[in-house]
Amino acid sequence: MQEQRRPSLLLAASLLVWNCGGAAATALMICGYAMFSPEVQLACSFGYSGLLILTPATLSVWRLSHCSHRFKRVYSVLIFLAAAAGILLGTQFWASFLNGSTLLSNYEMRFWAFSVFYALLTTSILIRLLEPRSSMVNFCIWLSAIGCTASLLAVVLLGNPGMGPIANVVFYFASEQAILLPALASFLLLARFRLSDVLVVRSLRILAALILGFLTCLLVLGPLPHWMASLAVFSYAATTSLVTLLFAALLMSFHFLEAAIGASVRRWLFHQPDFNAELNRFASSIAAITEESALFRQIEHAVMRIFDHTRAQVIPSAATLATAIGNDLLNSDWIEAASLPPPIAGLEGAKPELFVAIRANGQVDFLLVIAVDLQGRSFLHNELAFFRSLAALTSARRDALAAEAARLEVQSREMNLRQQATAAELQALRAQVNPHFLFNALNTIADLVMVDPPKAELAIEMLAETFRYVLMNHHRHMVSVAEELDFIRQYLAIEQVRFGARLTVRIEADPAVRMHSIPALILQPLVENAIKHGLSPKIGPGLLRIEVCESDGCLRLAVEDNGEGPIMPRKPIKSTGTGLRNTSDRLQTLYQDDARLTLETLQSRGCRATIFIPQHGRREAA
Repeated sequence: MQEQRRPSLLLAASLLVWNCGGAAATALMICGYAMFSPEVQLACSFGYSGLLILTPATLSVWRLSHCSHRFKRVYSVLIFLAAAAGILLGTQFWASFLNGSTLLSNYEMRFWAFSVFYALLTTSILIRLLEPRSSMVNFCIWLSAIGCTASLLAVVLLGNPGMGPIANVVFYFASEQAILLPALASFLLLARFRLSDVLVVRSLRILAALILGFLTCLLVLGPLPHWMASLAVFSYAATTSLVTLLFAALLMSFHFLEAAIGASVRRWLFHQPDFNAELNRFASSIAAITEESALFRQIEHAVMRIFDHTRAQVIPSAATLATAIGNDLLNSDWIEAASLPPPIAGLEGAKPELFVAIRANGQVDFLLVIAVDLQGRSFLHNELAFFRSLAALTSARRDALAAEAARLEVQSREMNLRQQATAAELQALRAQVNPHFLFNALNTIADLVMVDPPKAELAIEMLAETFRYVLMNHHRHMVSVAEELDFIRQYLAIEQVRFGARLTVRIEADPAVRMHSIPALILQPLVENAIKHGLSPKIGPGLLRIEVCESDGCLRLAVEDNGEGPIMPRKPIKSTGTGLRNTSDRLQTLYQDDARLTLETLQSRGCRATIFIPQHGRREAA
């Protein structure tokens, strides 16, 4: 955040100066320079300048962690005092180095530098205790208190002449390194410091490594040779081997120690869940979602469930917002709300902290807006990675939904095309039936005109009624059994005029199947075939029997005659005359291999044509 940038940079710079000065002094002493040589003193003066900068920087950070304006004014006074003390002590440090004229000795200047730092920090901690605190603030208070106590106590004890060399080394180490604890607490109190978890974990790892290495060195340089000598195995080779094994064990154990530190910090300090498990849970929850709005509600619920004091909302990426963001979201997947213009940062009355990109086909068209209330902390870097992963899973699901919708659209288009092709094929097949039927009916009427004109006139009227039915229902590919039988009766009435008493018709239809759907004009070619090839050549009366019923899950339509039918084996037909071939093709178009047409001779005399239509096929066609 803009108001935290300066104190955070100042705090980091002071720590860098402090550590660089200490590292330079140590390196010089390793290279053979005396502790009080000018070169070492220059490095120490440079390092202590960082300590003097650290005091106002730390107080500035603590000031930002307060909500009360009254306490912020108090901290402003403390910062002023820290800056004044830093200037005075810094002047003494550099005056001592440059010309050796100073009012205080090196030890006294060092003592007062630490004292001023910890006195002001202790005052700020006591002030912080007067306000309501979160678990993070409590942790920072305890961390700072431990660091203050340890470092200040070590500085005081270093001046005791009765301390041995080992104790002096320990206290010197404590006075130098304990300052990391309040500095670490100061970074944690930066409400918008994204890398707080990384800083804490790495600082604790460094501190643990320093402590372990320091204790190991004390052990190797101190009691270990005496123990080896007391065991009567003291030798250079034995000591070296034992030290090597000790360092190897230390390195191997530190891997588990740093893993435990990282897990403990994330779980107990920052209260972070197992993000991998949460991502798997979210992926499972959106796997069955088929609507985009439900998908957005799920990601909003996931964010607010995992993070307390958090609000989340998915909004469209408006043109003005997309212009303000520019290419930042395309490169980083998220952007700080504070870096946007104020009207956008105050979107919908809330104060967002993050905008996370949600894509569709690579384009950012929606944004996950995440806001934190005053009681919540800022989001950390692994939490930002978690948000990016949530948005990536959401984007992937959106792409999958779009692909599924496109696939269904293609399937629907293909189905429509198949239906249109089927309808065109059926229309063409029916167009074959109508002229064929008309041709045969006109031949019948032509015969009657010469022998019996009144019957011919009656047949013409019946033919007109028949074709009126055909024309009125030309657009229907499926009709009920009852409608088909009514048409067959009209057609047979025309044939009855020609044959007279020679033709007897018997129609038997199960009442349960009268409303079942069948292809229009499916029986007419069979009836015509029976009359033309079976009953017409026969001398004497003939019987035409039509039966419609259910049989073995199929609708059975049979046309049977006792005429001079063809003698054929009892098997399904593939192609006989125009009428039967047309009927077979129509059944294949509508039902594929589920329907069949059979033609068989009867043992007595005559022929039977049977159509089997599956019941599921009937329902789909209907």
